[in-house]
Formats: sequence, structure tokens, C-alpha cells
Amino acid sequence: YYLYRRARHISAGCALGICLYKPPLLIIILPLLLIARKGKILLGFTLCGLALALVSIFAIGWDTCVSWVEFARIKASGVEILPTHKYIDFFAFWQLLFGRPSQTTRILLLGAYCAWFVAFIFFLKKFKANSQCWRTLVLASVISWTATVNIYFPVYDSIIVVMGLLLTLD
Repeated sequence: YYLYRRARHISAGCALGICLYKPPLLIIILPLLLIARKGKILLGFTLCGLALALVSIFAIGWDTCVSWVEFARIKASGVEILPTHKYIDFFAFWQLLFGRPSQTTRILLLGAYCAWFVAFIFFLKKFKANSQCWRTLVLASVISWTATVNIYFPVYDSIIVVMGLLLTLD
């Protein structure tokens, strides 16, 4: 955010690329950067991602990297391999309340996520996010919503919501 405010967009993208250690953190931010046409930030993000991929491959090997991708695929498929009672995302909340969801429920939840995203874009365009105050509030909202509109957000990551709160207070 500091680099973004100082118009150092490629550096801001590189800083954002560090979030690749946990890709669900980017589930809302990246699509909004695409919609906002923030090409330099996305370029910095891509460069950081490529650098991190190369470091990972050289440090731990190709097979281990492929294993991590397989783990992520299994997690995204809904197979419980970690204690979901420690998650704070909406999907985990639903599962604790009503039990393991059916395929229809998963589709409805995905539809609700998409509806929220479309509504967010609509309001973003309606209010013409030209002022710095409005952009700060949008960023705070994106950071805060990342915690709930996510496929994997454990309770120990909830400190991330504090960043959204601090931006909102700013």
C-alpha cells in the first residue's frame, strides 16, 4: 500500500507477489486489479511470482513443487485434509452450521460469491473511484472481504483483517 500510494506500481506488484505464499489471499485483489487495469502492478506481481517459482524449484525441487499444487487441488475439491473448525471463511462457517455441503450447495455458494463480486464492481464503477480516500476504502474492503469470501482462510490469518480496519480508519 505504501508503494502504491507513492506511484511505485511495479514495486507494489512485487510486494503483492509475496502473497503467493498463500494464494487464497489474492482471490479478490487480483481480479480487481485486472478490472481496474493496473497493468504495472500486475507486471510486478508476475515478475515476483516467476522469481519465487524459480527459487522454489531450485531450493526444494520440481517434485515437491508439484506435490504442493496437488495438495492445493485436493483442498479446493472440498476433501477435508485439515481441521476445518479452525477456518473463518464463509464455506467453513457453512460446513460447521449445516454439515458437508452437496454439489448444489457448492454451486449456490459460488453463485453468491460471484453475485457479491458483481455488486462490488457495480458500486465501484457507480461511485467512480477517483479520489484517494475512495481508493483507500475500496482497498480496505477488499482486504476485509478476502477473509470471508475465500476457499481457505484459517483463524491464524485473521490478523490480515486488521490491515483493512486500519485503512478504513485512515
